[in-house]
Amino acid sequence: AIIMQKVTLGKICSCLGLLCCSALLVLYGLYRSGEATLRRLQVRANGQATPPLVFHDDTYVYNDALLNFLCLGIDTRGTLRKETDFSRWDAGQADAIYLLSLNAASHALNVVVLPRNTMVDLELYGEDGGVYATMHNQLCLQYGYAGGGDFALFKMKEKVSALLCGIPIHGCAALSLPGVTVAVDAIGGVDVTIPADMTEYNPNLLKGMRVRMDGKAAYSYLHYRDTRVLGSPLTRLDRQKSFLLDLVGQLKEKPVQTLSHVRELYHGLSPYMSIDISGEALLYLAGEALQCELGDASFFRPEGESVRAANQSGKTFDDFYADPDSLKEIAAKVFFLPAR
Repeated sequence: AIIMQKVTLGKICSCLGLLCCSALLVLYGLYRSGEATLRRLQVRANGQATPPLVFHDDTYVYNDALLNFLCLGIDTRGTLRKETDFSRWDAGQADAIYLLSLNAASHALNVVVLPRNTMVDLELYGEDGGVYATMHNQLCLQYGYAGGGDFALFKMKEKVSALLCGIPIHGCAALSLPGVTVAVDAIGGVDVTIPADMTEYNPNLLKGMRVRMDGKAAYSYLHYRDTRVLGSPLTRLDRQKSFLLDLVGQLKEKPVQTLSHVRELYHGLSPYMSIDISGEALLYLAGEALQCELGDASFFRPEGESVRAANQSGKTFDDFYADPDSLKEIAAKVFFLPAR
């Protein structure tokens, strides 16, 4: 009987080992497929030459080893509309705008953070798909004014590229903010260090406290800002950056499990997400990002001025005018190399 038990246990262990190996091989195959997809996108995008950048009398050329991926957090309730509908401008606003730049060869990852209220030239599209009107307004509005869906992703990439000296952007993903709840709950929550006092909003959120957040708490924490305070979008960006650093640190502790989560989340978040690259490509990006060091020095945000403005009805808004030289400096540091 003891011998039979040992044989049975051995068979079970052997089967489990084969299953684990098979799962890892599938994951690896998807990872490599994603790499090939992104390399094709990179070659195609880099084929449209990025013009040299001249900054402070120095000339810089684009670093074509980079993969640039735009991440958007869309302030809309519930699921995210995937189809572009030019008859409606209610697809939501891009409340969070993060451009990730990955150099897989050197394992370097940089993140350019653009305030939602950065003032740019926008295009509003009519029902026929043509430009209905233009205006100088906040960057976050372009997503909705382009009708949502793939075309809105394209327009957001176009606007962000223009701010950063015409760099290529190889992919874009938009996630509705309620999708944050789903994502955080799927990984079992996040331990967050509170970077600044928030006791006016929540008495438990003291500066320096370590707090375990589930999806609902994370959504509220990332979304909240005091609109009465000038510059509140910038304060919220600082909080979001701190959250991301805590999240990435947690995910890097179990990289294989994290990559499995990415594959599952791609399908689980589908109702809340619009994306123009494949799940395999996203898996590759996640796998490479997990090998990179990410800290305060990895994040870049343009200098500028916050200005209180009012519309015709008297409602006030917090506009941000990015300093052009600051944008050029970020572009030179993150995306370009000194010309030889």
